[in-house]
Amino acid sequence: MSVKFTPQVGLPSTPINTTLKKEKLLEDKEVTLVSELEKALAEYLNIYDEASKLLERIRALLRKAEDDMGPLALERQLYFSEGEYEIEAFEKRLMGIKVYDLQLKGPPRATPSLNLVSSSLYFFEARNAASRLAYLLTRLIELENKIRAIDRELVKVRRRRNALEYVLIPDMHKMIEMIQLYLEEKEREELFRLRLTLKLGV
Repeated sequence: MSVKFTPQVGLPSTPINTTLKKEKLLEDKEVTLVSELEKALAEYLNIYDEASKLLERIRALLRKAEDDMGPLALERQLYFSEGEYEIEAFEKRLMGIKVYDLQLKGPPRATPSLNLVSSSLYFFEARNAASRLAYLLTRLIELENKIRAIDRELVKVRRRRNALEYVLIPDMHKMIEMIQLYLEEKEREELFRLRLTLKLGV
């Protein structure tokens, strides 16, 4: 005899009901995390592709700038280029996971100097492309951290779900079945005792 137990709306909070609700919540969380992971991975791959192409473009522009200015002048321009980048991190929560939003603060866009003898338009174009690349790399770092955090949380959620689905819930069903069999046996004993009492006329 097998006993199937399905929770219904309005049932009192019992251990099996609570456990089944927990399993459902974990399942919903897993679906949401997988969806977030897919979105983050797709964005990561797009940005990685854009950053790779941009890096190739910067290399090509710097080669052209070197042809225009000469290697020594280009090196001097690169060395004396003003500006530093700062990254600010802001903590936020995603389904209980700690992730960080990174904001890049950098120098303003480079504007060509009037002295075109000692500089090159290719150099300024490369410098502005490098600013865009710095932003893309910051976004890649942010997404990589997010992907790792989601992946770690997914492993935990799946472990909990498996523990509930394959260990705790089956054990509870077996316990319910044993209790039900015990109660039925007690009921039969009581019925037998009652019949015996009536037969003996006690």
